[in-house]
Amino acid sequence: MKTDIKRRDLILNIIITVLFASAVFLFCRAVFFDMDSISGGIERLFASDTQPSGDAFLGDAALLPVSEPLYTLVTPKSGSHYAEKYGKGEKYDIKNMFAAIFGEALGSAGSREQISEAEWQAALKNAGVFLDYVYPQSLAYLSKGLGTTCSDTLKNTVARRFILSIDGDKLYLCFMDEKGGFYRCGTASSASSLSSKISECPIGISQFSFELGDRYKNLDPYFIFTNEDFGVANLSAENPVYSTLASRSLLDCFGINENASTHYTEPDGSTIYVEGDKSLRFDSGGRLIYSVSGGDGIAIAKSGSSPTVDEVLTACGSITRRVFLNFGIGSAFGVTGISVRSAPSECTVSFGQFINGIPVAVNGEAGTATYRISGGSIVYINIILRSYTVSKLSSTVPLPEKQTAAIVNETGGEPVLIYVDDSDAAATVSWITFS
Repeated sequence: MKTDIKRRDLILNIIITVLFASAVFLFCRAVFFDMDSISGGIERLFASDTQPSGDAFLGDAALLPVSEPLYTLVTPKSGSHYAEKYGKGEKYDIKNMFAAIFGEALGSAGSREQISEAEWQAALKNAGVFLDYVYPQSLAYLSKGLGTTCSDTLKNTVARRFILSIDGDKLYLCFMDEKGGFYRCGTASSASSLSSKISECPIGISQFSFELGDRYKNLDPYFIFTNEDFGVANLSAENPVYSTLASRSLLDCFGINENASTHYTEPDGSTIYVEGDKSLRFDSGGRLIYSVSGGDGIAIAKSGSSPTVDEVLTACGSITRRVFLNFGIGSAFGVTGISVRSAPSECTVSFGQFINGIPVAVNGEAGTATYRISGGSIVYINIILRSYTVSKLSSTVPLPEKQTAAIVNETGGEPVLIYVDDSDAAATVSWITFS
């Protein structure tokens, strides 16, 4: 009797084990192999397949590219400056030290008052934190990336340079907008909290160009001299495209229905997908071009009669992230361009890749992904797919800041360090001039 019970238990255990192993096998097979390509398994994990064509594109907040300041400069009461640029040293730790306070300031900012450039420069010399994103940023979109909601007074503002300025026991948010105007807003943020964090930073020897008198009179006055030379890690570059046959999840990013579209291949190997007035060109060089010939493009979800800059960036940023995740590219992205022609419903925006805090220009284009908006819809998209690997063994020391500044001072402008990707296998660091 006992032998029969033991034999029955053994058989049951074997059956349970076999059933469990079968379930695991079927799950793995469904996820990784039942699709157009093996790489689609990764796509299915990362990309949403729920964006229907024709519906207003809302964007996924979890996928939004978050812009980060390229330059962070801290000034204690003594007036000395400590700056970190281009991912040098502990930049990301310093930047993160002030992210929460910056977000609070954006969320609690009161009405703006215009100030003079002399008042702006005085704030740069006083206790506070200077943040420079290099590229113009929508404050509403920037706030979202910082985990807060921008105050109503600033939600339509675009700016690239900011100061968290301490004046007595008050903390002010100052900014320089895209037209070159200077403004100041009161905030509900704590000046003492900012002072405490500033005291944790090193004492530095950095300087603004304007603090050096006429020596660099043609240079951008807010170019920062760190007075340090530093090496920049070398990059290897790769085209991640192995086939121009688009998966369903990739087509969904552009609102193209796989079942309703047709496609054909051109002599150069490019594949063209067409659905009604919409087309997507996918070439072997890693470029995706979406366009609309008449009719509507990808509608952008809006809270009013037309989308705001924030709503445009949210929709376009989410598409950018989803497309790159389809190819396993998880680089840092940020806003690199906002050009409003008459209203946000008629504009061009772009996003670029940043490696170790340094922007990457591909074939001379700072925007890895460019979007044109017309009538409140996305009617044109140009995306260049590139993946990068940072070398742990080799680096390049760029031309020193002072030499670069002396050269640029001859003609005027602002030196900016970037990675230039104009070859098949590498991206090299170089200075360019912003006018």
